[in-house]
Amino acid sequence: MSESPINRDLIPHLARLARLRIDEQEAERLHDEMARILAFVSALDAIDLDDLEPLPRPANVVNRLHDDEAGTPLALGDLTRNAPAIEDRFVAVPKVIGSGDSS
Repeated sequence: MSESPINRDLIPHLARLARLRIDEQEAERLHDEMARILAFVSALDAIDLDDLEPLPRPANVVNRLHDDEAGTPLALGDLTRNAPAIEDRFVAVPKVIGSGDSS
């Protein structure tokens, strides 16, 4: 395979940003996969599309809109059954937005 357009340090960096743990072997495999994907995209980019008319959507589909009707709400137990953590009656989630300071 020719030289990859992505640096080998990119995979661990992306994994850290995505909060994924990957070992060196997995990083190498992912690097190779990304290099193949980028090569495929590059091949697609080489296709001459000048004579093609752009499509407004990939398929001739019309949106199906339904009336918004109130129904019977689900029981609280049914709503929270698959939640990883519950506090009081609410689903507990980790904080993902900081307080705005640089610490």
